[in-house]
Amino acid sequence: MKVGLALAFASAFAACAGPRPAVVRPVPELRGDIAVLPFNSMSTSLRGPQLLRELTQQKLSGFGWDPVPLEAADAALRGIGISDGGQLRSIASEKVAAALGVDRYVVGMVNDFSDQNLGFVRRRIVELELSVVDGKSGETLWKNTGRFEKSKAALSRKKAELSFLEGVLENAAEKAYGKPMDQESRQAVDRAMMSFPRR
Repeated sequence: MKVGLALAFASAFAACAGPRPAVVRPVPELRGDIAVLPFNSMSTSLRGPQLLRELTQQKLSGFGWDPVPLEAADAALRGIGISDGGQLRSIASEKVAAALGVDRYVVGMVNDFSDQNLGFVRRRIVELELSVVDGKSGETLWKNTGRFEKSKAALSRKKAELSFLEGVLENAAEKAYGKPMDQESRQAVDRAMMSFPRR
């Protein structure tokens, strides 16, 4: 009887407690002298464009710029109906810049983000195009492309099997860390930003 009452009280309290409230992180302050917008992409990778955008943001900071925090930029863009890099062409540059509070911003196009693991041949390719847009005029102030390709060929069946297995394990590790083709991405961003103005 006592056990039954205890269970009843426990159930009642659990029902009253309800679900725990979700922890909401505050959006960073909308500040900075340049913003990196969501990248457009011709690749099938979902994480690739995000990773390249994050690496571009880090590179800008290293060059002495003060980029708007990505979360703050995304929140500001959602306010004008932008949630994807492919939507940017439909909005005037002046409106985008005003929403972000900057005079210029970086847009990116991911042309290739592919990992071909065929055993006898393995190719990992990252190619992106970066541009800086003037917020008032919409003019392109700077533009460059970065590409990095790593290829590996196996000359025997045994080496091909080993290469294929290595590729599978490497992909699994990258997926676990959420950084697909991290080294190739860094190289491509470095090459794209070689001529970017320093401060």
